Amino acid sequence: MAYENYSFVSWSDGTPITGERLAQMSMNMEQIRDANDRKPNGIIQLIQSTTAPAVANVTTTNSLVIQLTNPGGGTDQRISIPADRYFRVTCVFPGFEIAAKGAEDAILSLKLFQVASGFDAASPLMQWDMALPPHIFYDVNSNANITASQQSYKSQPTTVGAGVYSIVAQSGGGLSQQSFSVVVKRTFVSGATNAPQISVGPTPAKKLQLYVEDIGSGS
Repeated sequence: MAYENYSFVSWSDGTPITGERLAQMSMNMEQIRDANDRKPNGIIQLIQSTTAPAVANVTTTNSLVIQLTNPGGGTDQRISIPADRYFRVTCVFPGFEIAAKGAEDAILSLKLFQVASGFDAASPLMQWDMALPPHIFYDVNSNANITASQQSYKSQPTTVGAGVYSIVAQSGGGLSQQSFSVVVKRTFVSGATNAPQISVGPTPAKKLQLYVEDIGSGS
């Protein structure tokens, strides 16, 4: 516990310098250092993309969207965190862009991994599943009484799932040069007939970000 052995040492003219007082001062400095070491250190690494599309069409395989890693010959963006720390991994996601109607009972998944590859064999740190919105509705413009209204099919593009997604984890014995990745996947339920194109396309106004923060000590 922070400051559990802290004790203020008062001084005035003529106060003797004793080993006990000096030891308490050293203890106080140690307590202050420990308390400050437990505080968050902030963002460790951040990457951002506005290049579309990140994924041209979400399929039934795990497709990489963005990652913090060490690309060949590029900047090393892997993460190292000391032991016994809490850290937060956050993805600012521009959403799934659904081009047309079809296969509405499919499930769209956004997954966060602590690896750079081998997603099919790895377990995600976190997974968010979402359903496509129905592309059929009652046309109340033709008749306010929906029981008598005709059904209309929606065909214009739709965006779902846009938002900020994060997970808090512990570093345990410490992390050394770990990669973090965001992938997407589509799972068909009743079938893939007439399945529309679904893309993940950041723009300057819809940024795609991935970052890791140190948010403090676990003890």
